[in-house]
Amino acid sequence: MSNSDKMGLRYSPYVFTEQGVAMLSAVLKSPTAISVSIGIMNAFVAARRILAQHDKHEMAIGELRMRMKMLEDALENNLGAVNDLSEEMRQELDNIYKAIGALSVKQQPKQKPLKPIGYEAIDAERKAKTNKEDN
Repeated sequence: MSNSDKMGLRYSPYVFTEQGVAMLSAVLKSPTAISVSIGIMNAFVAARRILAQHDKHEMAIGELRMRMKMLEDALENNLGAVNDLSEEMRQELDNIYKAIGALSVKQQPKQKPLKPIGYEAIDAERKAKTNKEDN
């Protein structure tokens, strides 16, 4: 047996290509063969449509993945900015709390000594004036 007898095949094929079905339908003319070949051709057309839809879906999924990646990157950037802002806000709030704490500490106002009142105070004041004039 030569290689040409095998035609490169080591076993009998179990499937046909679309062109093989078309050639078979050209040879076989019975109504059953024609209906079977039409059914097989319709199966090939349906398979081609499914593959085309698969490609469309694959492209849509790829686009959605890209969008998701962009959104994740944007989210990471926004979270980083929020964390930075939060740290700055925390520092500012700490400064505000320190300032409020400093203001809330009750400080004793500096007062002038009170001037004594009454008759004894007036007499003591007159004596002090006279002592200064005498010196």
